[in-house]
Amino acid sequence: MNSTHSLVHFRRPAVLGLSIVLLCLMTSVHAQDRTESGYTLNWTGELRVEPGTISNGKWSLAGHSIPVYEADGKDALDLWKKEYKPYGADFSGSKPTKALHVLVPALSSAPILVLAHATDGAKRGPARLTLAFCANDSTPLETTGDVEKVMHELAVRLNRAVIQPQVDEQQKVVDRYADKLAGAQKDQAQAERKAANANDDLEDAKRDKSKVGDKQAEQQQEVVKLQKRYNKSGDADDLRRLTKAQAELADLQERMSRELKDEQRAQKDANKRQDDVPDAEKDQIEYQKAKEKAISELEALKRKLEAVR
Repeated sequence: MNSTHSLVHFRRPAVLGLSIVLLCLMTSVHAQDRTESGYTLNWTGELRVEPGTISNGKWSLAGHSIPVYEADGKDALDLWKKEYKPYGADFSGSKPTKALHVLVPALSSAPILVLAHATDGAKRGPARLTLAFCANDSTPLETTGDVEKVMHELAVRLNRAVIQPQVDEQQKVVDRYADKLAGAQKDQAQAERKAANANDDLEDAKRDKSKVGDKQAEQQQEVVKLQKRYNKSGDADDLRRLTKAQAELADLQERMSRELKDEQRAQKDANKRQDDVPDAEKDQIEYQKAKEKAISELEALKRKLEAVR
């Protein structure tokens, strides 16, 4: 009894850990199937035309239904109105929406009435748009035309009309990252140029300090020599020469102090400019990766658009 209880007790964490791993993998796969904006990258829809019915007051008319993916009922109806506007349609009413005086050459040489109704999809499925082609409010259109073909072609256009703005938006994302990358490349070039200039300034400061250091060393030797001469002679002229040499040495020491400060400032600036280069390079790498990812998503959306048939 105790051993069985222990076995069950130790299995639970393993099962919990496996569940977490599977959840993470599912989340990762799901994320890879969508753009950063949340659009699906692949077309998996099926544009099947199905029978439908539209109620128009006391009349019920047979129609045909098509799916509109990544859209709700309102979106589907708005896209249909935009699609039918060039056909000369005058829209009125709702539930159903009526398109009056519509020219659909594939179905009739004379203007017809089209009734439309759209519903949201269940469980995030596609919206469904149902149309009924009519002679009047109560009578279906008698036609020798291929209604299913007309509806399928409409389904293709409407679903592509959903995806085309996704492609356009993704193109703007690509352009935005391209601009940021160009800016980062410019920043890196500027950072490298400033770092090179700062290094040149540092080398100049070191050379100036070295020159002053050499003069200071020479002057120090001159002071020592004159000091020995004066100590030996006690002559006033030797004292005057010693005093002048000491004054020149003091000037050189002040100059050396300034040169040391200049070198320290140049070194600090060179360090800062050098630190800016990796930051600019990091930004460039990040924007390059983001641009490549955005281009990949753009190409996927274009393939998705072409796959709608």
